[in-house]
Amino acid sequence: MNNYIQVDQQLHRLCQIIAKVNRTFIKKKPDDSHTNLGFNHNQGRIEGRWIETEKGKIRLILRLADVCFVWMNEREESVQTVSTAKKSIEEIESQLKKGLEESGLDGSDFQAPMHYEMPEYSFSDQPVSLLSRLALNEWVHWRSIANEACQYLINAYNRKEEIRIWPHHFDTGIYMDLNNGLGIGFGLAMKDTMVGAPYFYATCYPDEGIPDYSDTPDLGNGRWIVQQWHGAVLSLQDLQSKSKPVAKAEIQQFINETMGWYNQK
Repeated sequence: MNNYIQVDQQLHRLCQIIAKVNRTFIKKKPDDSHTNLGFNHNQGRIEGRWIETEKGKIRLILRLADVCFVWMNEREESVQTVSTAKKSIEEIESQLKKGLEESGLDGSDFQAPMHYEMPEYSFSDQPVSLLSRLALNEWVHWRSIANEACQYLINAYNRKEEIRIWPHHFDTGIYMDLNNGLGIGFGLAMKDTMVGAPYFYATCYPDEGIPDYSDTPDLGNGRWIVQQWHGAVLSLQDLQSKSKPVAKAEIQQFINETMGWYNQK
């Protein structure tokens, strides 16, 4: 699990570059969703949003096979590739800025800091280190399962929703407004002080107040947290030693039990 956490943190830092691109060139939305990323588990890459240019649409992706940024056009052709290994974030951004300008975009504001604070990781001021293939594979494994779990929940409600990576907290997640005064959130979050390990979460956002959590049911997997936060969590530490089918089944059980209780509210 330590390998996964280290890759999580390294990719969190690198993906701020994609978030900056989205922030600069995508029409702003009140919930900041214009800055969201997506993890394409079939292609093994983290993707930004499509940007209109005078030469056609482009988007910035982070290709995980070699941890390179790629400006890609609509034909899935590489416009520019920038490696990350042993480079500073500033150096990477400066090189990517050339790709923006070659596409006819003004990159002067692209490198401005985001409007939120990032965690101070031990490597925050260091050049990007090489990531092991084994550790990257573990990250891809769990984030792929997270995508599938989000899709399972979307299908359960017969909805069409975007599975997002929010660049601030770097969680893979979904939010659905059920049009009955209740919004629900589900996803896979990074390790934090509340749980101490990466974890799946399920929570709700009522239009008014906070639900009464005094009658929450026992969960077959995971636990409820009702103090500093309100919702249920399922730690990856409880899933990491299990086969993929078993882990997926337990995550689905977690979804069914938590969402079943929320639906009653």
